[in-house]
Amino acid sequence: MITALSTDFDSIHPREIAGANSSDRSQYQKDWALCKILSLHLAGADYLVAFDIHDDVIVFEPEVAPQTVSFYQIKTKEGDAWRLGSLTNRKKGGDGKRLPSIIGKLYDDKIRFTKHTKRLSFVSNANFRLGPSTGKKVADLQKFETPFQELADKSKTKIKNALVTEYALSEAPELNDLLWFERSPMAIQQHDVFARGQLAQFLERNNPSGKYQVNLIYRTLFDEIKRRNDYSQPDIKYVDLAKVKGFGRSGFQQMLAIVCCEQSDTYTFNLGIQALAGEGLSFIDQMKMRASWDKITTKRADFSDLVFRQLVSAVVALSIVPQSSTTTTIDAACSQLKLSFANYFLYDDFFLRTLILIRIYKII
Repeated sequence: MITALSTDFDSIHPREIAGANSSDRSQYQKDWALCKILSLHLAGADYLVAFDIHDDVIVFEPEVAPQTVSFYQIKTKEGDAWRLGSLTNRKKGGDGKRLPSIIGKLYDDKIRFTKHTKRLSFVSNANFRLGPSTGKKVADLQKFETPFQELADKSKTKIKNALVTEYALSEAPELNDLLWFERSPMAIQQHDVFARGQLAQFLERNNPSGKYQVNLIYRTLFDEIKRRNDYSQPDIKYVDLAKVKGFGRSGFQQMLAIVCCEQSDTYTFNLGIQALAGEGLSFIDQMKMRASWDKITTKRADFSDLVFRQLVSAVVALSIVPQSSTTTTIDAACSQLKLSFANYFLYDDFFLRTLILIRIYKII
């Protein structure tokens, strides 16, 4: 469904990126994005998260027919906290012109999406020295998320004045409940360990009895976020955003269903093989199906294999009617699959029959 926000997105070109992020910051940003998706998903939010377009991370709500968009600028910092000057100062570019300030670049998102911006968040591993003065010292913020209205009066005034100057505004901008400062609990060092921990907690809360290969799932999700983050094409339309440059709730749920292969799935697969063996499947053919199972578990973690993704979708869509035995049920389903999926010939029969077997046993 087309909305004013999706139409604006299609017509507003992203700012040019001044240069590639450092490897460490880029990795940190992707781990933060993964944690953001997990938190939104766990909270039941209806979202579409996009990477490295207009800003480091942006969140549309809801996924279909979006009404609001939030922008997240993510910067790592070693050592001391962020001070007001580093957030509002404008450095000179190569042409001698002033570059946007950190806060100014974030506020530009609001200017570009005036009617739909819900939140502007500056995110960092470091704290923000924007609290009230105690003698000669300025206090750090005490919370992980602080809205603009809770900053010290002096900090609020300087930020507003800086934006008025930078954008030649006729009046001070309204920043209450719009501009936020987020201190991420994810440290620069071992940020991947933190993200794995968040993923493990997410999986446990979704299925307390499940046993998952967390490291494999993490790597698969991270690699897919990296692939979509690095995808570069001009004039991406909102309708394509979740396919190539982000994740919507529905797409992320589908991905979880594929990659969150429980350790118990192998046990369930073995039950299927035992059933076929009891119906006369030879030992050699059992081994061929086990080899196909190993290939399938590997391919489930590779989202660049689009033909396999299409094959899985075709198998899931099959209307499987139980026959007199597991063998005849698979035979009938395999014939049905060959009629509905044109590229079935790219895979041997053992691979196709194994996919149908795990479909019957509800592993996919």
